[in-house]
Amino acid sequence: GDYVGYCSVKNLVKGDWELAIELKTEACHKGYGTEALRLLMQALYRLAGRRYFRVRVEIDNHASQGLMKKLGAVPNGISEFLLHGEELEKFQEEYKDMITDEIREVAAEFCMEAEEMLGYVLEYRFDVETLK
Repeated sequence: GDYVGYCSVKNLVKGDWELAIELKTEACHKGYGTEALRLLMQALYRLAGRRYFRVRVEIDNHASQGLMKKLGAVPNGISEFLLHGEELEKFQEEYKDMITDEIREVAAEFCMEAEEMLGYVLEYRFDVETLK
């Protein structure tokens, strides 16, 4: 009966609805996120006929990236979030030395160079019919 977090539809404007999830730290790695996202997508498919969804994840949020893979999401590119134009270019230049092997692995999954991904968020796509 305790609050552990939420998952929701964040953006209804695009063709594939954007989902969001946030869990309290103490609720992470216990299966709540996996079950909550799966149930939400299945309910939206049943009730609204929505088959495809997308989720955006920070490049250094490896736990959420693991959750996406666990549910069968596939890489769907990158998108701007808080940084744009010159701010984004400045960020990429300033932080290029902070690229880790983990970020390089993520970049390879998205078929990109790690330097090009800095400052963006990863986008994953779900097909409800292939949920794991």
